[in-house]
Amino acid sequence: MENNRNQASGRGYQPRFLAPESKPKKTRRAALSILLCVLAVAVLVGGTVFGIKLLKNRTPQEELSATEAAPETTEAPETEPPETEPPETERMPLPLRYHPAKKEYEPDESLLYALSVNPEILGRISYGDVDPQYIVYTSNNSYYLSHDAFGNWDSEGAAFVDCRCSVHPRDTNLLVHGHNMNVANSGYGKAFATLFRFRNKDYLGQYPIFKLETAEDVQYYVPYALPQVETCPGMPGYYPIVQTNFYSDEAFYNYTGFFKNNSLFKLPVDVEPSDQLLTFSTCINDGSSATELRLLVCLRRLRDDETVEDMEALIQTAFGVRQLELLPEAQFLDQ
Repeated sequence: MENNRNQASGRGYQPRFLAPESKPKKTRRAALSILLCVLAVAVLVGGTVFGIKLLKNRTPQEELSATEAAPETTEAPETEPPETEPPETERMPLPLRYHPAKKEYEPDESLLYALSVNPEILGRISYGDVDPQYIVYTSNNSYYLSHDAFGNWDSEGAAFVDCRCSVHPRDTNLLVHGHNMNVANSGYGKAFATLFRFRNKDYLGQYPIFKLETAEDVQYYVPYALPQVETCPGMPGYYPIVQTNFYSDEAFYNYTGFFKNNSLFKLPVDVEPSDQLLTFSTCINDGSSATELRLLVCLRRLRDDETVEDMEALIQTAFGVRQLELLPEAQFLDQ
């Protein structure tokens, strides 16, 4: 028995269970892997935050430089759409027939005051021997039927640009409405009643020039037609007078040609698609509620190579040679 004990003690004490030698190494590797993952995530998050802060703090110059430095991307060539007539909402740019306003031009104090009181005032129109009146433009065609150019209630209203026209940028044709406040159509009264004076050829020959003063410049216009037009659809003689832009020369000449063919006078003034048009419209009091007759004074702007004196002489000479007469007037009744 003692020999057995000595043999056991000689072999030394051996524990019953021993941990595998590789286990501590695997534990260290797992811990190291976790630590590396944590560090990688921290670096990624930190870089993202730093990048966001850097983008927020970039100056406009740095952004412009970055844009310029970016390589240009090639775009696929666009295929041309089929040729179709553009919708009515599109506008064609006007040819550069008219030079920009001169820098030394300054509106007078009365016009500047009017513009400061009501920013919707487009300018001031002068014609004939009547007092100048302001023209306004707004987003509807009803307000200035019962308000003056300064926004005060007035049954005589004010001259206003049709809301379907664009002033900035300017349409080819600006249509301006105004009341005829004279039931006899005699040419005496307020608003656009005075336009009826131009149905007298002597008066038209004496005052053929219309002057429009705006905040930007002074524009001069000359009449090319004075028709009477029915504006109620379905009535004899109806014609749609609200046409602000023209998408072909043919459309332009159809519009202006209708007015010239139905004009009270055959005026020696030509019109071209590159012209700027200004059309004044006022009602004709004929005692009937079924019709909506309008007297139109159709104007075109003087071109850069034309002068006021030349256009006055052109019309006065034509009237003197041709002895044009007014068409017979209807017998108008009081409304």
